[in-house]
Amino acid sequence: MERDINYVLIGVTFCALTIAMIAFIFWIGRFGIDERRARIYHVYTQDEIAGISTNTPVKYKGITVGNIVGLRFKDGEIGVVQIDVAINKKIPVREGSELILDSDGFVGMSYLNLKQNEKGSIITDDSKAYLTLSKNTLSKILGDAEGMSADVQQILHNIKVITDSKTLEEILNMLNSFQSTRAYLDETLISTNKLVKDLNKALLRGDFNFKEILIPIMNRAQNSLYLLNTFLEKVSHFFDRLERDPYDALLGKRN
Repeated sequence: MERDINYVLIGVTFCALTIAMIAFIFWIGRFGIDERRARIYHVYTQDEIAGISTNTPVKYKGITVGNIVGLRFKDGEIGVVQIDVAINKKIPVREGSELILDSDGFVGMSYLNLKQNEKGSIITDDSKAYLTLSKNTLSKILGDAEGMSADVQQILHNIKVITDSKTLEEILNMLNSFQSTRAYLDETLISTNKLVKDLNKALLRGDFNFKEILIPIMNRAQNSLYLLNTFLEKVSHFFDRLERDPYDALLGKRN
């Protein structure tokens, strides 16, 4: 009889463990995909997604409404991460809404916080089920601080380059060249002023005979105008012939 009782206890224990295992599996998958109760939303990002993984919860107003069901690269675009998120269909999600990566405290579990776009229409079509991924305020501040640090380092590098002895020597050489050029321009201006004064004095004394200078120029100009007039007359005559008889004007008289 004892042996029968032992077998019964073993069977009962085995059944109890099996039932407990099944219950545990259902408990673990309590956020699993149920197409009747959840809609799949897609998120695309080129940023790193450290801190989240499959089954990372999605919260709205502090209440868990879904979870991440898939993480992979977008088809045909290596470098673009695709995040598939299942959210309860009872929660109306609007177009243009964001999922903000957040955590419970500094060392708490990460989660995605749903921030609704109040101006967007409610998503009812799976083809429009797209959300964007954003960082929380602390992450943005840290990112801005990193950018500012890089800018400060660049400024310090530029100051170091400017104060380099070789650079200073080049700047001094440029200044010396500028001074030399300015001195040369001053001398040229003085010489030009002197030349103008000398020309004025010569004109007042009558050293130049403008009549003798201008007569040859006028004669040459008159001859040039005569040649130009003759050329224009020939061109006009040619166009008249061309208008009357193009064949005769271009190819000559026909036999």
